[in-house]
Amino acid sequence: SDMSVDGPDRAGWYTYSVAGLRATTEMIVKDGVGYLRRKGESWTRESFPSGMPGDFLQSFTGADVAMLTNVGVERRDGRALHHLRLPSVDWQALRGLIGGADATDVREVELHIWVTADGIPVTARYTIDASYLEQGVEVDLQAQIEYRFSEYGEPHPVHAPEHFRDGDDAPGVSS
Repeated sequence: SDMSVDGPDRAGWYTYSVAGLRATTEMIVKDGVGYLRRKGESWTRESFPSGMPGDFLQSFTGADVAMLTNVGVERRDGRALHHLRLPSVDWQALRGLIGGADATDVREVELHIWVTADGIPVTARYTIDASYLEQGVEVDLQAQIEYRFSEYGEPHPVHAPEHFRDGDDAPGVSS
């Protein structure tokens, strides 16, 4: 995936695979409203966007940050960076890490973040191996997500698409 983030707003794309089928979806979240589209299709608006890449970082609170431990300084890509990690995860306290789903079995959750001496994030790695219930069906979730931060602290205005369809296929226009 590739995302531009400006506060709670973000725009970009992500590729995912389910049951061997691979797809790429463009997404925008503007003012708490999500817009999605696959290549060649029109935008669809979601009033309550969920499960989109980047969500767990959005829900990461100051209390969660306080739980990070400093592993030490490491050289990564020729830079001296501070390696921070979440030592052990209470998944109920950190529901954003699994998207707020009803987890039935969390086998592993890891979060590692590498930051400059000033605390500016450079890269992060998030890994999860869990099962959760979705509409009464148990689903296995295994993911490893790598984040690379660039242009951190610079504005990246996000704009909602001009034309879209609502989830019920009704056409809409951004105001």
